Amino acid sequence: MADESRRDLPTPGEPRPSLRETVTATVLAEVLSAVGEGLRTPGPEKLAPRPHWEDVVDMNAPAFPLKKNPSA
Repeated sequence: MADESRRDLPTPGEPRPSLRETVTATVLAEVLSAVGEGLRTPGPEKLAPRPHWEDVVDMNAPAFPLKKNPSA
């Protein structure tokens, strides 16, 4: 196994990519992946219907006490 060449290392005759090319390719791949993730349509778990406001708010709760009558 020690004599097998690794795929990520260039062969001795190949020119090595510069650090700038490597970083640019990596960043570009990450950005494109993030954009592609954002453009996908959400699944049914993200499209669950939201409850109506009257179902969430307790309409029988006492009114908040005010120090001053705002309509006076």
